[in-house]
Amino acid sequence: MKTVLLVLKIGSLMAIIFACGIWVGRMTAPVKVVETVVVKEGSGGSKSPRMAPQARHVFEQYVRALELTMEQQLILEPLFVETGRRVAQLPRLSDARGEEYEKLHERMNPHLTPSQRKIADQILVLGQTRLKQRQNRP
Repeated sequence: MKTVLLVLKIGSLMAIIFACGIWVGRMTAPVKVVETVVVKEGSGGSKSPRMAPQARHVFEQYVRALELTMEQQLILEPLFVETGRRVAQLPRLSDARGEEYEKLHERMNPHLTPSQRKIADQILVLGQTRLKQRQNRP
């Protein structure tokens, strides 16, 4: 009788220790934090579905090259959307595309710092040079 009681006590203690181990493991396990950002349609944001893929690519290049702040991105993204829509309707190697990008830069400049303006100007010159090179190809 004493042996059975002793086995039951030991078995119960082992079960309690096992359960405590599981509980401690779950409480101390790393927790995956999921951050969500809610962006209203029309307010900009980096995941706006209304921007064409090519315009999105150009916008992301500017974000990286100019190291735009989130505030600047929210201000400038609608400009890229608008310009992207106009450029998409123009012939691929037309001078009108270059003019649209010049207008974009004129509208961007008030929202950029002086160092960002220099970089943006370099990007514009590079883009104009590439356009001229492509236009002159046979």
